[in-house]
Amino acid sequence: GLPVPFLIRVFSTMNAPASFAVFLIFAVLVGLPAPQRWKFLALALGLTMLLLTKTRSAWAAFLVGALVLQLRQPLRALPKQWIALAVVLLLAAPAITHPRVLKAVAGRAASLSKLEEDRSYRERKQITRFAVQQLQRNPAGEGLGQIGSAGKLTANGWKGAVTTLDSGTLEVFSVMGWMGGALFTLAMIGLLIPIVRERRERRDAVTNGAAAAVIALLAASFFGNVFNGVSGVMFWSAVGLATAGRTYALALEQARRATVQPGVPLSPTLARRISAA
Repeated sequence: GLPVPFLIRVFSTMNAPASFAVFLIFAVLVGLPAPQRWKFLALALGLTMLLLTKTRSAWAAFLVGALVLQLRQPLRALPKQWIALAVVLLLAAPAITHPRVLKAVAGRAASLSKLEEDRSYRERKQITRFAVQQLQRNPAGEGLGQIGSAGKLTANGWKGAVTTLDSGTLEVFSVMGWMGGALFTLAMIGLLIPIVRERRERRDAVTNGAAAAVIALLAASFFGNVFNGVSGVMFWSAVGLATAGRTYALALEQARRATVQPGVPLSPTLARRISAA
């Protein structure tokens, strides 16, 4: 954005609006189901900042994550979640409904209806076409060091070099090639399926938020790389929290099903389960 009031895209200390937006998606989705009462003001500020990043893909990813979060909640917890979301929206309303803020955000959202006139869309389209052509020429991929900061160094100032791909999926295949990209995609599916299918951790609020953040950031990966850098820290943290919650819930349930008799030593297997829980 332009370095003038209400036109610059906020980025906090993360040097880029997209990285800041990924952090806010993670923070708001994990914080929304948390039991702390003081969370509402922080979440309202986070939601306002997410809008001011003007990152349209992050807006869509957050909506996906919020929907997933609601679907993962037990029915008895849904009214509480809706009330929490309503309070956050009410607290954020004074900032969001400010005429100049509303105009800036609405203008950014309205650009989705005129994609052919949107500079970002045209640039992404050209870069995607170039990356696919490179993959056709070199199915093994460009290898590490060709994209990102390292790519800028190896390009040595050549203006025709493409060192940034605004798609995590595209960057994975561009770096690793068709075979490596396919293996990485299978690994992501292998991570996602247990997180989505597991139902025991629905009792844990933070785990539910982390699982929603994983799905939201995977949706955002089609429009930005969330697998490394600052965004990668948020994504893999969400994966770690969701996986740890799943393991904890499984160990706790197995420990509760076991029969414990006074004076009888615990079996090594049961002792490990209790230690894990």
